[in-house]
Amino acid sequence: MENIEIHEFSTGIVPEILPDGKWISRGFKVGEYMNLTLPQVPHSIGRVIANKGFEVGKDRNSKKPTFVGRVVLSMSSGEPDYSVVAVVTSGQDEYGRSTSFYRYFLCVGKDNIWQILDWINTQQQKGVNPIFNPSETKDIGKPNQHQVTRKPEINLPIDWQNWLNTQTLPVIIPSELSDLQIINKMAEFKANSQPISWVYNVEAVERPEQFIIIHPGNVEVAEILTEIQTKMMENSPTNISTHIDEAAIETAIKGLISGSQIKQEWIENLILKLQDSQVTSEYLNNLFDNLGASNAVKQGNANAQMVRLLTLRAIFIPETLPEYLHWLSISGDGKKENEKQKISLQLQSQLRNYQNLLEPLIVAGANHAFYQILGKKISVPAFCWMLKTKSSLWSGYSSQIKQQVRHDLEYLGNSLLNKTLSQEKNELLYGSAIWKKLISWLKSRRYTCNYYQPFADLFSQLPDYELAAYFYQVSNGKVPKEIFTTGFPKLKSSYETIIFGLTVEKELDFSDYITLLFRKYGRPVAVTTLVIISHGLFFALGYKVGKFNSGNITERETLEYPLTSEEILTDVETTTMSEIPIEKMEKALEKFATTRSVIQEIVRKLEEEILAQNSTSVTTEQVRLKIVQAINKILENDVKLQYYEVIEDEYLGDLVKYIEAKKQWIAAIYSYQKKFFSDGFGYIEPDKKTADKLKCDLADLLKINLQTRPQRCE
Repeated sequence: MENIEIHEFSTGIVPEILPDGKWISRGFKVGEYMNLTLPQVPHSIGRVIANKGFEVGKDRNSKKPTFVGRVVLSMSSGEPDYSVVAVVTSGQDEYGRSTSFYRYFLCVGKDNIWQILDWINTQQQKGVNPIFNPSETKDIGKPNQHQVTRKPEINLPIDWQNWLNTQTLPVIIPSELSDLQIINKMAEFKANSQPISWVYNVEAVERPEQFIIIHPGNVEVAEILTEIQTKMMENSPTNISTHIDEAAIETAIKGLISGSQIKQEWIENLILKLQDSQVTSEYLNNLFDNLGASNAVKQGNANAQMVRLLTLRAIFIPETLPEYLHWLSISGDGKKENEKQKISLQLQSQLRNYQNLLEPLIVAGANHAFYQILGKKISVPAFCWMLKTKSSLWSGYSSQIKQQVRHDLEYLGNSLLNKTLSQEKNELLYGSAIWKKLISWLKSRRYTCNYYQPFADLFSQLPDYELAAYFYQVSNGKVPKEIFTTGFPKLKSSYETIIFGLTVEKELDFSDYITLLFRKYGRPVAVTTLVIISHGLFFALGYKVGKFNSGNITERETLEYPLTSEEILTDVETTTMSEIPIEKMEKALEKFATTRSVIQEIVRKLEEEILAQNSTSVTTEQVRLKIVQAINKILENDVKLQYYEVIEDEYLGDLVKYIEAKKQWIAAIYSYQKKFFSDGFGYIEPDKKTADKLKCDLADLLKINLQTRPQRCE
């Protein structure tokens, strides 16, 4: 009859045999075992032990051993699966403390737990109790031999099967059951495709979620385990799979945050283990939190170990990058790194030696952070710090980001040209989600799209002035002169160009307008225009000098115009009307692109409100005409404001008329502001007092019930 080999090994301790034949432990041999019958413990079994797959608690007064049965699957192609049974008994150390000691029995194959149980039963019938015994020595190469018999036929009653089918894992079975073969059969029935795992006569178990069947030692234990099971179901935690080598992951993380020299095996183990599909972000977050990550953020803990821990978390869980960068307090003002930043960069500098192993994670992190800029979860200065600091792991990836953005913009530009923009967008490297608003804007281009302003700022700093120009055009309708000039150095005499299918226009200053006059109308007309403008300047200067000579100090201070933003406007009850000063006119001309985009946005929002609330069939053009008429009624300042010619840019071909029309708008806005506020500026900024006031006044005049009414209007 065929024999089966059953190997064994025991917990490694330094035993002391007492005079009465009893023994105590004078310490554990960490990572070592004793009484082995094979040269070394199989790697897969060692990892399950390290991950507490067999760990149970024993009462010091417990007389009966606890049995743990588990199938351990192979971790590599050159290693077999194993069936393992651990026999756990209580003992004591030199200080009289009670602890648990393990004797493991194993054989090859994942369907042989019943064989080990049969052998244990045979030994017990011979009067031999196979429990932990440091006095009983074993020799390597001499496993226990057991004659293979037929597997006992155990037919679970139908009512048991039905009951098992209704139970959630782990199943806590009645303590009256005492047959190990029946318990093993129940585990086989409930396991389905999972590896078998069960524990018998347990008094405490650290991780009940690692078992399919749990047999409590008594009624009190059953009640405690049932409470734990209920909490597990309520909290729905991420179950810890026996396939995840949590111990190896935790050891690697602890090693990396210790500050000692980095070992390559830590990095390799960490990367290898995290490739397991069962290692989710939720699981990793729990692991890092257990090591103190969340508490470090909440409490502002900046000790070196916690800085390294949060740096690792940002690397391995890209979703935590925003919190990491915020916690590092990056201001982007060019100041030297603070202590937290220095420690983080030191670790990153060490990890650069393993850049090839970490690259997929770093690329994923850079791409994730890039998207978060739009939602303002990551500031542009913080992202630039991450990409531009030499010792940063993410440095060097800015060129890849630029290439990917260029690819996507090229694709969108070509799709628009070929009228295929609505088709499948699988070619976009960043996916369609990040470009959703841009795609919508490219189809209409009726208003500016401020959503992409962070990208304009980002590429100004990285720098990539062509990309910066593109996003400035999208966000503001114009490109700042210095960005345009630097991005397109060969276009010194041009004021616009096309990039990625989009026409980008340089923001013009006074000298540019003069140059355009000379080009379009020739010297005589240009000179005449300059004379007219200069007369206006002399008149204004004379007016100011006259005021100054009057000795009115208060008026002189007013003419210095220190105010620069709508932020400092206060509400007043006045109907004072006055001509806009030259300094403010010049400032308002510079900011007219912003004013135009704000007015366009107000008109768009009101159009949506009217179309949504109006049950009759009206066209968008009719609605817009009503709004434009209302704007004229509210803002009109002795002249008929030209909405389409100025706000919709239909006057761009005639520069002289265009400038004059813009000035009329500026003067009207200035007078409007002076009616209600402490001062006027002649321009409108988004989400400020004037914009809110104008929107509410138009809504009231048009009898529109705004769904969201700005608080400033009340």
